[in-house]
Amino acid sequence: MRAIYSIIAILDLFPQIALIPEYVRYLGKVLPAAMFGMLVVYCYKNVDVLSGYHGLPDFIAGALVLGLHFWKKEHVSFYLSRHNFYMFLVQKVFI
Repeated sequence: MRAIYSIIAILDLFPQIALIPEYVRYLGKVLPAAMFGMLVVYCYKNVDVLSGYHGLPDFIAGALVLGLHFWKKEHVSFYLSRHNFYMFLVQKVFI
């Protein structure tokens, strides 16, 4: 219920797109890329490149996500395919 009330409050504050402040528009353009960068750093923060397979499954799965992004530009399939491909690499290839 809180989510619904917060959405209604936001729509009441900004009834038309023309009335949205320029700073809020700027944040709407910049924050998605910043959050994606933070997600990449978070995903690779515990990768140990000095032992074992040197993080190869992680980086190969990340390259798959980049390839899918430039090819399809569909976000949901990125996360599912990266997870499934990473699990395949860890359990079947890099044993």
